[in-house]
Amino acid sequence: MNLSVRSSGRDAALALATVVAAWVVLMWPWLVDGLTIPWDAKIHFQAMLRWLSGHLAEGDWPLWMPETFGGRPALGDPQSLLLSPGFLALAAFDSEPSARAGDAVVLVEVLIGGLATVLFGLRRGWHPAAAVLAGLVMMVGGSASARLQHTLLVQSHAFIPVVLLALDIALDRPTLLRSVCAGAAVGWLVVGRDQVAYLGLIGLGVFVVARALAADDRRAFLRERMVPAAVAATVAAAVAAIPVLATLEFAQISNRPAFEFAFGAKQSLPPVAFLTALVPDLFGGLASDLGYWGPGSMAWTPHVPVDRTVVQLYAGAVPVVLVLWIGVLRGRLLTGPGRLIGILLLFFAIYALGRYTPVFELLFDTLPGVDKFRRPADATFAFAAMTALAAGWLLDRVLRDGLPPVPAWRGVAEVAGGVALLAAAAWVAEANGRLNEALPALATALVLAGLAVAAVALCGAGRHRPLVLVVLIGLSMVDLRTFATGTLLNARPVAPFAVLDEPEEVPLAAWLEREVTAIEAREGPVRLEVLGLGGAWQNAALVLGLESTLGYNPLRLEDYDVAVGARQNSHLAARQFGTLMTGYRSDFADLLGVRLIVLGAPIEQVDPASAPAFGPPRRIGPAWIYDNPRAVPRVLFIGRESARPYDPEALVASGGLPALDWRREALIDPLPLHVAMPPDRSQPGSVRILDRRSDRIDLDVSAARDGFAVLHDMAYPGWVVYVDGMPQEPFRANVLFMAAAVPAGRHAVTFAYEPLAPRHLWSVIAGDHR
Repeated sequence: MNLSVRSSGRDAALALATVVAAWVVLMWPWLVDGLTIPWDAKIHFQAMLRWLSGHLAEGDWPLWMPETFGGRPALGDPQSLLLSPGFLALAAFDSEPSARAGDAVVLVEVLIGGLATVLFGLRRGWHPAAAVLAGLVMMVGGSASARLQHTLLVQSHAFIPVVLLALDIALDRPTLLRSVCAGAAVGWLVVGRDQVAYLGLIGLGVFVVARALAADDRRAFLRERMVPAAVAATVAAAVAAIPVLATLEFAQISNRPAFEFAFGAKQSLPPVAFLTALVPDLFGGLASDLGYWGPGSMAWTPHVPVDRTVVQLYAGAVPVVLVLWIGVLRGRLLTGPGRLIGILLLFFAIYALGRYTPVFELLFDTLPGVDKFRRPADATFAFAAMTALAAGWLLDRVLRDGLPPVPAWRGVAEVAGGVALLAAAAWVAEANGRLNEALPALATALVLAGLAVAAVALCGAGRHRPLVLVVLIGLSMVDLRTFATGTLLNARPVAPFAVLDEPEEVPLAAWLEREVTAIEAREGPVRLEVLGLGGAWQNAALVLGLESTLGYNPLRLEDYDVAVGARQNSHLAARQFGTLMTGYRSDFADLLGVRLIVLGAPIEQVDPASAPAFGPPRRIGPAWIYDNPRAVPRVLFIGRESARPYDPEALVASGGLPALDWRREALIDPLPLHVAMPPDRSQPGSVRILDRRSDRIDLDVSAARDGFAVLHDMAYPGWVVYVDGMPQEPFRANVLFMAAAVPAGRHAVTFAYEPLAPRHLWSVIAGDHR
């Protein structure tokens, strides 16, 4: 249905302008007060943004990321920002985007989601005030605000209303252009490749099916939309195919190809968390780091592995009153047109509860894709989105039809139900010895609920409706501004993240850049290990343009993880080494080219067995810095007689690296058959790096005899070697690295990462990509 049919242009403009004005108020802490979105938004995504902008400034669209975990595929990592339109645009125009600029992208995307929600509501014939309320809740309700740090999840959440709007338009009147736009929108949502996008696609699929079932002539509805649907599906597949294939390839050889139920469901939402939908600061923590006592804290028993942002579900008093009172107690979401919203709300609540319900294990075992994600609690994003749509639809029903009539005894029962919910929250606080601390939150919730009930009731009565609606929207804005935005969950000073925002102002960062540049001018590319300097330093290599053995990312190459002992976090000065890198004084640490070891504590505390091998450290700020001159060069040329056969998988699993002269010998798999050659101690040849970019290394090889050019960069599907322009598959060298067979003479050798090459894409589709 056209917007003009259901709502005047003036009403639409007023609704959109109201949401924009509300957005300014709600985002004031970041727009004006100078606070920043903390934690992962900086530690991970700000670092990724600076990495992307740095490469783009050099004319390089980086499909490979050599800066963390020894090197890893950027295209296959959903969190690389490489395919995020907003961040890609910012990185293209700003070579050093600030933390505030990165925040601005997220905040604008949130606004786009709110505006799309308003337009969807108006298209469905909602009252403008109802559409505005839905837009506000979509922007900052529940996880959308509490978990603002999870940048790409928030991005997917904000994009779902855009896809919903595009589908609604295409289903109303399926033209070629509308079908292409809807398909492109669906495809870009899929490109997100995260659990919020996955659950959003489920909800959108249910919406499309519901539209078909609601048609007066279902057969004609489907017949008219069959070809447009095929066009939309084709466009969506074209948009999403390559990123999805790249991620599937990465996942298969990563540390997490899929999850067993026990691990995948570990971070489920505790049922008690739903009390925060009614009492916003029930467990404390919105204003004090030390005040939180809910699930995930040390004060909560038994301990559950959830973050306090996961537990915060508050979307405002008005929405919760509409959903619980009008939707559930008065039945609007239990029958008729509201049933679909009610079912989806229930589904996403069950999904978020995860292991706390028997239903989720059935979903985990039967619904394709569920086992690819951990943390069922991420379904709270979808739950918040459905809460937004439910609040908008229910308010529209109240404005059009008034309050559903009930007998007096039902009204008394409804009041008792509300009191019972608050009593349950009080009981939880009392059971944990926190009732006195929780009383202000309980009293605040009672007042807000009373005001919300009064506002909704007066809307239904129809008296002074314009004024009541202004009060209702104003109450929602104040409510959300107080309890959803600018709290300690999502707004902090930027100073702790200075190394990711203004690294030139951080002495240790500035020294590392200078020192590594000087070393590489003499010795070629090197790696460093950064450990125990706090959260902001985990991915600092991405900002500084350095290469590190560690980082901060949940998705890593499995062989590297096992061999090196890399883990998701590196903020603490504690190191669990791997099967091959058994310490800082180990042959494999040298093969990785670990030239500098930057620790947040003396090496005697981190790796006491290796400590005697290192001289006195240099101290800069919080770091102990150790030099490792034994690091093996990034590229070497060895004679064929010095190549040794081996089984890479066996060595990764068990360790036991042979004792070789790693500057003259190498492990090569598969080792080509050849006639045995006598040892030859003469120089086999030389190799030098002519040019090096993220996904291409050009070498000049001068070989006195047949041999191998060994590159100590990570072996991964999609890497190809060109010797004098002729392609060959790289050999697996020294367990994790690559080598090229080079005949005697002078040759141009290029290692290139080409994941978009047709031959490679076909190998991924065929499943032959390990």
